[in-house]
Amino acid sequence: MSGLTPTGFEALTVEQVHDEIADQLRAQVDASVNVGPDSWLGHLVGILAERLGVSWDLALSVYRSAYPDSASGEALDQVCAITGVVRLAATRSKAEVIATGTPGTVLAAGRVVSVDGTGARFRSIGEVAIGEGGTAPMEMESEALGPIVAVAGSLTKIETPVSGWASVTNPLDATPGRRMETDPELRLRREQLLRATGTGTLDAIRAGLLEPAVAGVSQVRVFENTTLVTDAAGVPGKSFEAIVEGGDPQAIREAIWRLKPAGILAHGSSPGDVVDSLGFAHEVAFSRPGYKDVHVALTVTRGEGYPLDGAERIKAALVAKKRALGEDVIYPSLFAPVFSVPGVVDVPSLKIGLTSSPTGTANIAVGERELARFDTSRIVVVEA
Repeated sequence: MSGLTPTGFEALTVEQVHDEIADQLRAQVDASVNVGPDSWLGHLVGILAERLGVSWDLALSVYRSAYPDSASGEALDQVCAITGVVRLAATRSKAEVIATGTPGTVLAAGRVVSVDGTGARFRSIGEVAIGEGGTAPMEMESEALGPIVAVAGSLTKIETPVSGWASVTNPLDATPGRRMETDPELRLRREQLLRATGTGTLDAIRAGLLEPAVAGVSQVRVFENTTLVTDAAGVPGKSFEAIVEGGDPQAIREAIWRLKPAGILAHGSSPGDVVDSLGFAHEVAFSRPGYKDVHVALTVTRGEGYPLDGAERIKAALVAKKRALGEDVIYPSLFAPVFSVPGVVDVPSLKIGLTSSPTGTANIAVGERELARFDTSRIVVVEA
């Protein structure tokens, strides 16, 4: 049975269409009619079967485009839009740089600095003036969309010179941007958001704080205290605490106000007022993670194929792994990204710790309200 059936849409193949046409010709014209591949009628049946097969394929594609598990591309966007889920667009990488030069020099928005070696260009977001100390912090974003890499100390080439502007550098790695959300990622996020519909539940609060609901929020964990007394983590009774990484603080508070249950305290170390629809101010709070900045010192043995920028690649590979709130730093897991760099034949020494001279070879425990951070400025690679 073909077409729309109780079990779904069944499309005919080109071979099945060919056989059906041939059978109809034999039944209605002549039982001995020649529809072999070398006959003129056989060629005609083949052409018709191929064209009708395309129509069946199109009908099957249209059928599948109505369901999130089988739709793709723009069709998936339309399916997700039914429940208010929009594909995340690509974003730009962000970097904080220090500009050095003559005090009083004004650097207008749009000044361009590129990464030494790769040429990746970053553009300043706002106007700054170099201070009395001869330096000024400057916010920049990549001209290209996506995860544009700028490791610490690499944003040094001034592409738009200004008199009085002598040098520039980024003390820390750039925060990578995001590629456009893929179909599998969009399907997964749609399912997660559907499970967290409504307001008031922990899942709903978490989903309502994550990007794109609140721009820039990358991670959220929500803890609640259902008792009447303050718990061991300092969360008061009958309240909850959202641990939020990224995003504008006031936008986070306003989102929490929209999502939280009435009469329940939104606790945290970052309080602020939110004005309701009647003009009354309410204190709403959330917390930022406690950061554990991890330092790494390692020695690698180089072999055939080791690249000239091997040390930089090793640093980038160690930083690339995204770590979740509360995720421990597992010492053995750090060797895999090192060996992912071509030509690394051995790692005689690898030390980790929370100080600039790491000596540890054990896991680093990360609390459930903490986040481990890696940065190339805190990684030292010795090549042997």
